[in-house]
Amino acid sequence: MTPERWAKIEEVFNAVSEMRGDARAAYLDEVCRDDADLRTQVEQLLEADKGLGTDFHEAIRAAATGASQSAITSKRFGNWQVTGVIGKGGMGSVYRAVRSEGQFKQEAAVKVLRRGMDSEFALARFRQERQILASLNHPNIARLIDGGQQDGEPYIVLELVTGIPITQYCREHTLSINAILHLFIQSASAVQYAHQRFVIHRDLKPANILVTDDGTTKLLDFGIAKLSDPEYHSETLAQTSTGMKMMTPDYASPEQVMDQHVTAASDVYCLGAILYELLTGQKAHRIEKYDPLEIAHIVCETAPLRPGALRRELSGDLEVIIMKSLAKEPERRYASAQEFIDDIQRFLDNEPVKARPDTTWYRTRKYIRRHWVGLLAASITVVGLCTGAGVAVYQARVARAQFNDVRQLANKFLFDFHDAIANTPGTVKARGMMVSTALEYLNKLSASAASDPGLQWELAVAYGKVADAQGSSVKPSLQQPLKAVDSYAKAFELARPLLQKGLLNEEQRGLYMVMLCEGGGTQVSLGNMETALKWDREAVEVSAKLQPRYQRKALGELADALGRSGDLPGSVKIREQIIAPAREAVRLNPSHDTKLSLAATIVNLGYYQARLTMFEEAVKNEQEGLAMLRALHKEKPDAARTTRNLINALNYLGLVYAAGDRPSLMDFKEASRYYDEALSLTSEMTKADSSDKGTQSGAALIYVQLACTTRFTHPEKALQYGTDALRILSATPSGLDLSRKLARIFMADAAVKLKQFPRAEALLKETEKLPTGTQGTPTGELAGAWARLHFARGDKDSAVRYTQQALAGEEEQYKEAATPAHAFMLANALEQAAANFPETAQIHRQRAVAVWEDQVKQYPGLPYLEKGLSESRARLQK
Repeated sequence: MTPERWAKIEEVFNAVSEMRGDARAAYLDEVCRDDADLRTQVEQLLEADKGLGTDFHEAIRAAATGASQSAITSKRFGNWQVTGVIGKGGMGSVYRAVRSEGQFKQEAAVKVLRRGMDSEFALARFRQERQILASLNHPNIARLIDGGQQDGEPYIVLELVTGIPITQYCREHTLSINAILHLFIQSASAVQYAHQRFVIHRDLKPANILVTDDGTTKLLDFGIAKLSDPEYHSETLAQTSTGMKMMTPDYASPEQVMDQHVTAASDVYCLGAILYELLTGQKAHRIEKYDPLEIAHIVCETAPLRPGALRRELSGDLEVIIMKSLAKEPERRYASAQEFIDDIQRFLDNEPVKARPDTTWYRTRKYIRRHWVGLLAASITVVGLCTGAGVAVYQARVARAQFNDVRQLANKFLFDFHDAIANTPGTVKARGMMVSTALEYLNKLSASAASDPGLQWELAVAYGKVADAQGSSVKPSLQQPLKAVDSYAKAFELARPLLQKGLLNEEQRGLYMVMLCEGGGTQVSLGNMETALKWDREAVEVSAKLQPRYQRKALGELADALGRSGDLPGSVKIREQIIAPAREAVRLNPSHDTKLSLAATIVNLGYYQARLTMFEEAVKNEQEGLAMLRALHKEKPDAARTTRNLINALNYLGLVYAAGDRPSLMDFKEASRYYDEALSLTSEMTKADSSDKGTQSGAALIYVQLACTTRFTHPEKALQYGTDALRILSATPSGLDLSRKLARIFMADAAVKLKQFPRAEALLKETEKLPTGTQGTPTGELAGAWARLHFARGDKDSAVRYTQQALAGEEEQYKEAATPAHAFMLANALEQAAANFPETAQIHRQRAVAVWEDQVKQYPGLPYLEKGLSESRARLQK
């Protein structure tokens, strides 16, 4: 195959690889009309691009037969041992690989040229890619590690980047405009660095800019990059440079489409197209059929729709910046990526941008916005010279300038700073400082919000971020849930009228829905189920017109609130309904976040199945979710959200196997494995961030559960677990009063078991002195512990009195929520009363039978409940 022929094949392949369906067929009909062999060769490459090459066939066969994937993992390139496949295309494959030398271990990505594609031209271009990567050393560019040739296959070893495309990252994290610009500057800086080393990327697109979990961008794939250094020359490449349209049409520059000379200005255009999509949510090029004529017409002749028409906040300087980068003529664009970056930075700093005509009034307005304090001081003299209406007008202008500066500072502080650190371990203390400062700004701005819908929305989002830092139920927080729900309520009070008036775009509606879900979760943690259900149902209503991922999140939060309020079948039903769409989302987009969402959905389904005593189904789902979360945690061990989900899964499995306050499989040995692993992970998280009260509280709740589970069977362990729980709880803010009380009650039971009666009495008296708190006092548990203490001491009269109080408390709990867990607690209390007081045993056992009969009727067909009824009837008949 000649270089010219290869170039033609690759040109067509690159053009159609981004197309689908009829558009692809129409393009091939047009381009390959007189060359059937060309179409055949391109279609073969497209088939290979689906990942159905030799290695993938071997992997699929191995999976189908249960055999190992040795066909892949036996591969080795130099010192690099392949461990899996990352991706496979028409030109080559990319493998995950590892190099181990003693204590040193390193993972990387190995890019290999596909066999049969090793023409002189392809080899030359592969060598050029290696040459280019060797010259680049930048924190935002995936770096070259190694390279060589193995059994005739040339390979390149690259830094392994685990991340998601920049567009997806901005969408899923609902970043503010300023946060998006800061993220974009990272990527553009990497492009500028490459340009300074005579490298033009030529295929800049979101898929080639990944963002890692810590918010770092990585520029990938210099496979079709061009060296513009006149000292570098490749005869083979030079022969084929004419007529090669190596590009992605959605982001290509006009000169790429017209096959003209490509310079750094072409990359600037691609960057502009990416920024356009990041900020508007739509592509700059609205291509439908992807035939050559349409591509040429749209890219070369049709101006993109003004960003301000798609999103009001983009009007003004930012719109001018974007449109300059997308100018059809290269000479009208920014001369370099650095000039592009500099203008964006000027916008962020509120300075005049170069893209805007340099009028005197424009520069004056910018100057006033930057220096209002100094001008205010200087204006004292002017005020002295003004009279009447002139003074009023001037003061109004100064006040407005001051207000705008406070507003800008508040936005920058709350949005950019918060978004930059929200998911970073070790930042809870910093977020605490942010909360106190943010509230000062919000109070200054709130009086003017009613007449300014834009400000009203900014304040709503700001209050949501404050609430997130105060008491998020899913992220590291200050563990101040009472303050958090107040902030959420203020956010909703501001945002809801904007939604009702149709003033929120899709992105804003999505963010409002997420805030409702977060607020509902915090209300659940406080036991405020009525408000939690109200907010979650509103979230479901808002999500109905949003993307499926929003609908799954809203339904999942509603399912959780229903389950916590006692509607276990309703919770399980909703969870079952969203499992299939969540699996489909992973199939279409197997990113870390979509996998995490699926795993959490499966784990939560298992949790509520366990609460319904569907233990077989619960264990199956919990184990599947746990396996997924362990893999995700291994992939991103520093991702706080992933780790917290993993801790939840481990804790839930522990509850399935052994729990003292609900039905379980009563296998403490198996349960302790999961509890111990969960505690180990919480310990790692709190070491990384000692101010993360949310994670510390999670560890305390596990210790409380362990104390409950072991108080009668392993009392020494229960006392230690309770001590550990109280040690942690003593350092956490209010909001966990119920856990403080339960820890002491369970320790008292353990002390009674060990005949340490004075210690038990002291613990119970301490419990009575604790404040009532938001979740009340566990009257049934407390009275039951007093009854057990008095009975052990031989004080039968006191034991009878407290037993009656305990039964009344458990009956009240069962009346509020007749779940299997409450039935379990009430039936156990009745059976204990029957055992301790034979004279009333028949009455208590008749009531226990009635409780189990009620459960079997309410939840038919569940073996655990039927067994409880059978055993209860047997005890009654003795």
